[in-house]
Amino acid sequence: MYSEGTKRYVASEFAKGDCIVAFLDILGFEELVQTSVYSKDPLAKKRMIETIKSALKDALKNIETGENKDLNLIKYKVFSDCTCLATPSFHNRDNEASNLCTLITMIKGYTFNLIRRNIYIRGGISRGYHYEDNYMIFSDGLVKAHNLENKEALYPRTILDEDLVQRFKRLWINQKDAILEFNVQTRLITDEEGITFVSPFNLMQSMDKQTLVDTSAPRSKKDLIKIDNNFNREILKDVEEKIIKYKDNERVLPKYEWLKEFINWNIKPKSSKYKFEYLLK
Repeated sequence: MYSEGTKRYVASEFAKGDCIVAFLDILGFEELVQTSVYSKDPLAKKRMIETIKSALKDALKNIETGENKDLNLIKYKVFSDCTCLATPSFHNRDNEASNLCTLITMIKGYTFNLIRRNIYIRGGISRGYHYEDNYMIFSDGLVKAHNLENKEALYPRTILDEDLVQRFKRLWINQKDAILEFNVQTRLITDEEGITFVSPFNLMQSMDKQTLVDTSAPRSKKDLIKIDNNFNREILKDVEEKIIKYKDNERVLPKYEWLKEFINWNIKPKSSKYKFEYLLK
């Protein structure tokens, strides 16, 4: 993947501090903690911890195994309800698109794995200076990503800042093959307000070519859509239950109402009252 594909090369790029940084926040984390900590089931706490750990581990497996396992392409830390992910920017390099696509793929996988357990996240992705070691994070990129999550994401989604949106548009022209290889053109969605975010849904249809080859998944488009929509409808049931649960909560209710419409769009675009479209087309 990398013309100078060595651990030293990636480490030197990290040392420059020019990184793409994602900040992801688990919604309703206090309730999740209290439910598991005060449960009568003595294993509830352990299961919740393992759920979050396994969701991240599974999403990272593609960069921690195979040819990329020694490159340390993505640094990550989980603290309380927050996850920080960082990767070198590689701005205007031959591997710029592939590295960005790796990060987007990882975020999609992490989000999908948590949604399977009815856990939802909101996040932001930005570019900026980033320093990280075993003990601390000092990061302008993290501050920017956190501000996106806190002030602009609004709903259970991970949004890209405008600089990254424009980079993907440029790379769609200059490094299109890499984006197609990762199938990231199916993972970036823009809403009617022009906000672009990472879709965690329709996983089968958005799998990269190699993953489809390595699995026993049905190959026809019709079969893939059927599998995805079975999952979409399953999650939709949980979202509708949460809409009922939080019907009097003006802060939480809009999050799940929006998510319901986005799931409907994934199942059948014309069934949603909101307008969504693919960023890259």
